Amino acid sequence: EAGRAQNRRVEVEVWYDEQEEKLSLEEVVVPEEIKRIKVCRTQTVCKLRYREGHARRARVRNLIAPLRFDDESVALPDSFIRLVEQTLQNLSDEQNVTLKLIGFTDDAPLTGRAERIYGTHLSLSKARAHRVALALKDALDLPTAGIASDGLGAARPLASNQTERGRALNRRIEVEFWHDDPLQELPDEPQLCPDAADAEWVTKIHEPSAGPLAELPIEGGEPQIPAGYANDLRRGLAEVAARTNPRLRFLGFTRNAGLDRRTALVYGDDIGLSAARARRTLQKIQAELQLAGNQVEHEGRGYVHSDDVVNAGFVAGETSHVVVQVVYDELAENDDLDGIDITRFTRELSPKNPLALNLMRISVDGEPIDDPGRSFADLQRCTDVALERADIQFG
Repeated sequence: EAGRAQNRRVEVEVWYDEQEEKLSLEEVVVPEEIKRIKVCRTQTVCKLRYREGHARRARVRNLIAPLRFDDESVALPDSFIRLVEQTLQNLSDEQNVTLKLIGFTDDAPLTGRAERIYGTHLSLSKARAHRVALALKDALDLPTAGIASDGLGAARPLASNQTERGRALNRRIEVEFWHDDPLQELPDEPQLCPDAADAEWVTKIHEPSAGPLAELPIEGGEPQIPAGYANDLRRGLAEVAARTNPRLRFLGFTRNAGLDRRTALVYGDDIGLSAARARRTLQKIQAELQLAGNQVEHEGRGYVHSDDVVNAGFVAGETSHVVVQVVYDELAENDDLDGIDITRFTRELSPKNPLALNLMRISVDGEPIDDPGRSFADLQRCTDVALERADIQFG
């Protein structure tokens, strides 16, 4: 009752008037010119075009589990052949289907015959994939333009090479199927390049300015290297010295004839024989030019002499020789863009609306810290000059 009595009340407030200052908005004209400075900006874009014979090609992967093999040989089980045959039948509605086999190895040091004949994981992986391609072509009676092979050595491991199980998983031959896709289109206008994370290095063949390099014939089992040939190779390497990973590639070829028993026991087959000859040629040139191990590579092609199996088919040759190429690596965006040439070029970035782009960039000692891939020292100096002329200083 006492609390309710206190809440029943009338309070009294005393008010009075007082004058105060109040803010107001007024439009004024600033009697000074506003200076606009140009901040130098560039943009790297890419122009894409199909290589000859690869227009509108689509790749299908992982339809067949990779073919595994041990350290010594690659077995071609009937179950694998049937899977490939069934997949090709499933793709029978597609046009110009091509089967491509890509060999991989573990990174364990090569020993025995593999080391003596091939010497490197790259050469070994190419030989294994090539053998399987020839075996599948014969088993399935495939057209010569319907199958291709390649090898990437110990690249792209699926598991750790520190365990036997991991190494067994990495020794594999992956299967890809390519076919024409009329819906595949490439824009005529340059477009933004994919991120570097989506890129992979591809090998480009350089044509020396002095003309094509001569084939090296095999006589008495040894390559015949003409006088001055090493100097031609040295000049070719000098022409691509600014490229990534410039090197010489040695490709061995044999004539289309059966091997005698002794040769077959030593080298296994025509692929092993051609790889060994390419390696001997490599060692001679490497010693003469004093090249490092990463400046040379070799591969055995056997009796298949065509450079472009997809378009030319398996062309069997009648001569034994070694071909030397000057090659280098180039970044090609997106693994799925195989068969597409990508040309990068840099142009000035001019946005339609200057306020739509944050033009101010921060750098430390000339290096951008918030702007990877879009600014570099020359651009920064251009911007610094513009700021200095406008009497603007940044610290």
